[in-house]
Amino acid sequence: MIVIAGEDCTKSNNSLSVVSCFNLARNIWSSKLRSLNEARGNPSACSIQGHVFVFGGWNGGRAINTIEKISQVDLKPDSAIPWQLINVPPNVFPARQNPAVAPLNDTEIVILGGYLGDNRYLSDVVVFDTTTSQCRQVLSNGPKFNSWSN
Repeated sequence: MIVIAGEDCTKSNNSLSVVSCFNLARNIWSSKLRSLNEARGNPSACSIQGHVFVFGGWNGGRAINTIEKISQVDLKPDSAIPWQLINVPPNVFPARQNPAVAPLNDTEIVILGGYLGDNRYLSDVVVFDTTTSQCRQVLSNGPKFNSWSN
């Protein structure tokens, strides 16, 4: 099980870039894995076709709209391969934290809504194409989606 980023609850607005692995068979935390490029509290992640993707989050001061990607093979402590930072146009993929994400098919991930902060939620649906690293908005205003909203 991989745990990606989060927040240090002992400090205000302190987002983390740490990536860790819990070994379920041995019931122990293994060493820290390759860190993300950007600190992210409340991101969402999805694995598809041998890659891990991390979407949005909170950088301690604002919601962010970047995506990070790494091959599962390179997701190890001694890897020299960093996470790839993918910048997406904010008009297609607005900044957000806690979107719901899931594989749509073998090459696409659907991103549903998210939280902007200040009690504001997104109600859009965006599809991320993993082969081109491009997003397309397929619904700009629909039901409120958030992985932890009411």
